[in-house]
Amino acid sequence: MPVTVKPEFMLIDFGAEQMPVRKHHDDAGMDIYAPYTFTVEPQCMVDVKLGFGTVLPFGYKAAIKPRGSSGKMGLLPIDNPIDSGYRGEIHAVVWNISKDPITIKRGERFCQLEIVPCVCCDMPIIKPDEAPSSERGTGCYGSTGGYDVSESTR
Repeated sequence: MPVTVKPEFMLIDFGAEQMPVRKHHDDAGMDIYAPYTFTVEPQCMVDVKLGFGTVLPFGYKAAIKPRGSSGKMGLLPIDNPIDSGYRGEIHAVVWNISKDPITIKRGERFCQLEIVPCVCCDMPIIKPDEAPSSERGTGCYGSTGGYDVSESTR
């Protein structure tokens, strides 16, 4: 069953040839199409202007995420949050983690736009001894099983 989108969720057209599209009503993201052909050299990043922006209500953010096929070939967008108050053109910074150049052709789907709820809050600053205790405590990376980084740095 299609989800009715509230009017406060909108896409701004900055001249995109093809706006993001959700292929199936239950897809998590909307496919983003390459606005022009570009090549990302191995271990390099490229900033791609996408030709669209968003209007989101307070408490939401947009995120550029990989498509399964793009991730499989080694092309990953850097996960930069797109704040609800931002009204400019969105960019995708994509990173080629493979050993070969990757060329994305104009009109090719290469990443996706996800709209995600987020908690927007101010946080008081406290000292370590004022923090409530927890079961995990100050255990660092791997402390719940596997390699405990905190042990190797002592």
